[in-house]
Amino acid sequence: GSVSSFASLSQWYEHARTVWQTLSMCGTDLLQFKTMRHVLMAQQLQEFCDALVQKHINERMSAESEASIERLTKELRGAKAASDVHAVDNTFRGRLDSLRDSTMQEMQHEFDEFVKAHNTKFTDDQVKSDKRFSLMGPMRRKYASVDSLWRSAVHLALEQRSMDHLFEEISA
Repeated sequence: GSVSSFASLSQWYEHARTVWQTLSMCGTDLLQFKTMRHVLMAQQLQEFCDALVQKHINERMSAESEASIERLTKELRGAKAASDVHAVDNTFRGRLDSLRDSTMQEMQHEFDEFVKAHNTKFTDDQVKSDKRFSLMGPMRRKYASVDSLWRSAVHLALEQRSMDHLFEEISA
């Protein structure tokens, strides 16, 4: 391996601190890593994955799903019958599923391109595979949270339809 030289004691200290933080962060998982290089490789891939999640899920998917919920909630309010509510619900679910699929594809594509562009640095296939798979977790959580928000809106609309229906029967 290459020997790094440090210009100052504080530079050496920063390096040692980073290495120590990484070691303590890995804890008992350290046995899984063959060398310190693996530890740093996994750390860099994790940072890249965090950036992907931020860009694609926390920003893009959040914005697009919120916009869809807002638009389609207006349609729910205008729905005359339960069948109209179900039609709007189906539209939303289709949009959410295709947003999830396209977002996941983009994230995995960017991940693959990043790994390919730095193929000499990221040599461990298991670590690459684990990190790529780890993108699924945040996606599942985001999907579940958007789905739950939407279900509340649909439930409210259905209750409103049945209240309107009941009122019409009483008034008739």
